[in-house]
Amino acid sequence: ANLNPRTSPFMYRKKRHFGSLIEGSSEGIEGRWEMLLSGRDSVVIPAQSEVRIVLNAGEEMTGYLRLTFGEGRGALVSLLESEAYVQKEKSPTAGTPIKKNRMDTVTGHLEGYRDIYHVAGLGYAEKPETFEPFWFRTFRFIELTVQTEEEPLEIFSLDYEETGYPLKVMTHVETSDPSLKSVWELSERTLRRCMHETYEDCPFYEQLQYTMDTRSQILYTYAVSADDRLARKAIDDFARAHRSNGLLNCSYPNMNPNVIPGFSIFYILMVYDHMMYFGDKALVRRYMPAVDRIRAYFDRHLTP
Repeated sequence: ANLNPRTSPFMYRKKRHFGSLIEGSSEGIEGRWEMLLSGRDSVVIPAQSEVRIVLNAGEEMTGYLRLTFGEGRGALVSLLESEAYVQKEKSPTAGTPIKKNRMDTVTGHLEGYRDIYHVAGLGYAEKPETFEPFWFRTFRFIELTVQTEEEPLEIFSLDYEETGYPLKVMTHVETSDPSLKSVWELSERTLRRCMHETYEDCPFYEQLQYTMDTRSQILYTYAVSADDRLARKAIDDFARAHRSNGLLNCSYPNMNPNVIPGFSIFYILMVYDHMMYFGDKALVRRYMPAVDRIRAYFDRHLTP
């Protein structure tokens, strides 16, 4: 009874290479990293040495990182995934690092999430040892740090597979102001990076589907593609997030309670928007009980 056909398409996967090397400390092998990134050659890191490089994907990206190795038993490989070069100052409200010029390699530094891999040393050219995470990572920059032990480590490849919802943008916009072209591109890229198995408030931090954020993303999806498959899934997801008092968890799927009362109103708007765009009466009938429970909560709590 709990198994149902999948209602949304599978995520796409696209092989990608990093655009450039923007920082590096690898004496003796400086010219070889570009060859590695383009898939034309490998890099050998000598025994008893440490190497640090920073790679630029060129834009915010969600993807499965992939490294392949040969030998290098005991080497420690660290991958730091970061959105931007940040400053030492912290936001007084959020406590997160201040972002100014996101390419500031002089006064800025990278912060983010880190994967650490201990090389077993079992790989070779015909059958390399491979590291690839089970879930996608979000990054614009990757800081790779390698510490070798008694064996040199050969890196055969360092790339990733871009992933996300297979959004087909059907809308084209031109204006007399050429500066708006970059605004359109930025907006489309933001939507793409926030669509996977669910909509997400942001792919780098929480990766949660929030009611208010999702409603905005759904409206944008309707406008650029008329694709309502992920929207329908979101409407169903939130219908399953009802609490005993009639409100929704403001983010779902989520194993923890997370309540912002006003966000439940956006669920009603979400159902209304779908009705106005697609006229699917069956969908409205199915989710009207959820709408009524939300309305009843606010009705019970009205003051004079």
